[in-house]
Amino acid sequence: MESESPQLDRIERWMLAAVTHPNGAAEGLRTPEALSLLPEAARDLENVVLPSKNMSSEERLQVYANMYYWRLIDILFEEHKTTHHILGADLFCDLARDYLHRHPSRSKNLALLGSSFPAYLAEEAWDVPHRDFVVEVARLERATEEVFDALRSPSIDKEELAAIPPESWADAKLEFIPATRLLSFKYPVNAYVQAVKDGEEPEVPEPAPSWVLLYRHDWRVWRSDLTRPQAILLESLRRGDSLGEALAHTASQPGIDGDALAADVGGWFQKWTGLDLIRSILV
Repeated sequence: MESESPQLDRIERWMLAAVTHPNGAAEGLRTPEALSLLPEAARDLENVVLPSKNMSSEERLQVYANMYYWRLIDILFEEHKTTHHILGADLFCDLARDYLHRHPSRSKNLALLGSSFPAYLAEEAWDVPHRDFVVEVARLERATEEVFDALRSPSIDKEELAAIPPESWADAKLEFIPATRLLSFKYPVNAYVQAVKDGEEPEVPEPAPSWVLLYRHDWRVWRSDLTRPQAILLESLRRGDSLGEALAHTASQPGIDGDALAADVGGWFQKWTGLDLIRSILV
């Protein structure tokens, strides 16, 4: 390349504009951004990208364009394997490419790439079979990624728990570790996801309310089905209600037996503290 060739940073930004265009490098080369960065490439591409023995300059650029999108699609696939299972490979890839066009990667952290994918499926995608169910599956899979990447935080230890006076528990407020999510669904999503993970071919289920607690423990993300009373209680605690307020709110909900709730809540807390889900308790 001649000594008066553009600086490296302009070439890199030009190439990025070319290879990240959703319709391929040929269209990327004609975008205003690419033309403003390297107008001479539009006149003589071979002066910027040398052809090879078997490929033209444009074909060589398209190799990088293909690699760019397939890498990003592969990341979405790894995060949404059950969504991929429901939709099939062709439709999933088409939707993934459209998603990347509408929501291009803007962060160096690829864990954020799929952050809007469930909302995209719900609001922007076309011809999605079983859309309501697919969106809920995608929500669960996306939340799993978020829990895996959540900040590490210490949890309350047994000595701190034992030091809380019994009379203080009603006013106690719980803070949960960042690596938790509480999700509610219109479908039995967790059971379906587990069946796919187990190698089964389940049918798309009929609507049935379900609740799932996601948490990270020993560097793995776990999915735990919850009963309706457990979910209502946890949601109340997570929004800042005291234990007494959360129990009263849960017991007041239609169809919940207050006596059964009082009998069960001790066992629930023993399990949740044993899984290191609680960061602190304010009394």
